[in-house]
Amino acid sequence: MRPAFLGLNIARSALFTQQQQLDITGHNIANASVEGYSRQRLDVSAAPDLYGLGAQYPGSIGEGVQAQQLERLRNQLLDKDYRREQAQQENFTAQADYLGRLESILGELGETGLSAEIDGFFNAFQAASQRPEDLALRRVLVEAGVRLGAQIQNIDADAQALQGSAQQELEQTVVRVNTLTARISDLNTEIAKRTAYGDTPADLLDERDRALDELSKYAQFTVRTNALNKVEVQIDGKAVVDDERSHPIRLFAEPDILRGSTTTAFPVTLQGGDLVINGVDVFAGSPLTLNSIADKGLLVDRINQMTASTNIRASLDPANQLVLQGTAPGTSYLRLEQSGQGLNATGLENNTYTLTQRTRLQLRTGTFIENPGGQLAGLSQVNNTEIPKTLSQLHEITNTLIERVNGVHEQAYNLQGLSGQPFFTGSHPGNMTVAQSLVAEPERVALAATANFPPGDGSQGLAIYNLRSQLNVDTRYQQMISDLGVRIESFQEGAERQAKVVSQIENQRQSVAGVNLDEELANMLQFQRSFNAAARVLNTFDEMLNQIVNGLGLVGR
Repeated sequence: MRPAFLGLNIARSALFTQQQQLDITGHNIANASVEGYSRQRLDVSAAPDLYGLGAQYPGSIGEGVQAQQLERLRNQLLDKDYRREQAQQENFTAQADYLGRLESILGELGETGLSAEIDGFFNAFQAASQRPEDLALRRVLVEAGVRLGAQIQNIDADAQALQGSAQQELEQTVVRVNTLTARISDLNTEIAKRTAYGDTPADLLDERDRALDELSKYAQFTVRTNALNKVEVQIDGKAVVDDERSHPIRLFAEPDILRGSTTTAFPVTLQGGDLVINGVDVFAGSPLTLNSIADKGLLVDRINQMTASTNIRASLDPANQLVLQGTAPGTSYLRLEQSGQGLNATGLENNTYTLTQRTRLQLRTGTFIENPGGQLAGLSQVNNTEIPKTLSQLHEITNTLIERVNGVHEQAYNLQGLSGQPFFTGSHPGNMTVAQSLVAEPERVALAATANFPPGDGSQGLAIYNLRSQLNVDTRYQQMISDLGVRIESFQEGAERQAKVVSQIENQRQSVAGVNLDEELANMLQFQRSFNAAARVLNTFDEMLNQIVNGLGLVGR
């Protein structure tokens, strides 16, 4: 037998379902402009029918409509592609940006770059060699040297500042990554609770996807989702978010070091000239005797007494071998000059070194993240490799200039018949300048080959001019600029290419998840009319039941 209130139940189910549809449509329209919002839809189906009601009702009778679940329109494959390509784009963009700024610092786009100063410096030596008695030309020469040293110092200072900026941005990025992973972990907990009750926490899922989208700017990662809709996020195969919590990243400082190997026999006495670090004679006027290898700590103490002047700090490793490292937060320079017992005591070679305070990404468990991708990778590459590479090349060029120019100048004679005076002081780009005695008295510039200074003898000045072609300093510098330009172009092209790919994928994502207002308005009209029709059906059944209850059996009364 047919239930008496079946018709009312059918109409009621239609009313409630259409009301839910209108609520969801209104929610979609309200969030149409919200970034990362995913369009929602109610999945509905016919309610189970009734059958076996007897001969009066052959077949079956439907019981109306029922809502199955809230559906969130999202394509996970497109999300995966979007995040992967965006990480690559941000990697390229970070490197292109910083290397472009480094190119501006080197300043070779106009006529006032370092190449022009190098040309002016050597040309000034040529002019002074032709008229060595002319003090005005000597002043011009000294001024050209001062400008060259100042230009190199400025480039070095600006490049070091740029490296510091990259380090600071890297630190800020790590903080933001940790904030995002902590938020994703919190959302995991809330989403899992709601999912366990059979709900679809669509807005919470959107918020988590927004966090994952932003995280993809900073790192490339993989995502795994479990049955409760919790996600595990891994960067370089290491979990930064798991089922239980997030795992913060930190920056681990790892300085470049020089490690020696003692080969000397003890006892040994180190004297002036045996060890010169960045132009500072460690044992000048105060020799040091080491009676045994156990006295190596005395050598470390003596080197560290000079740290304020050298920017180099010494220590001993577990094997009691000498270790040298820079004290600057970015890149430090080391010019090592040794003779006599110095070579054996330190176990280090005479050379020019660039020591960088590198930073690595590390989880609190001690595990390192070597290939993070995204901005983390780009900024790490700039801070640890690209800028130090340019500074190292600048160091080599500067050191070559100082050594070779001083080598000739110290053997030449000035107007006072004196020799042994270096033209440049300093040992690296950060402190290269013209000797102050030459700035104060240009007649001290040495241009002659002999002490009696025959009239017109500028042969040694001409010899310094000829170093220009022998050393190819300007050519080496231009090659450095050219190599940098090639890398910048490569990163810029990569960033532009990835931007197009990311834009295409985003358009595809929006075609699935984005809210189309025209479509929503059409749905709203459809659901409104269905609601009105269901209301009329309800009224009709109500009238029928009222007639049966109150009208039947009254005829003839």
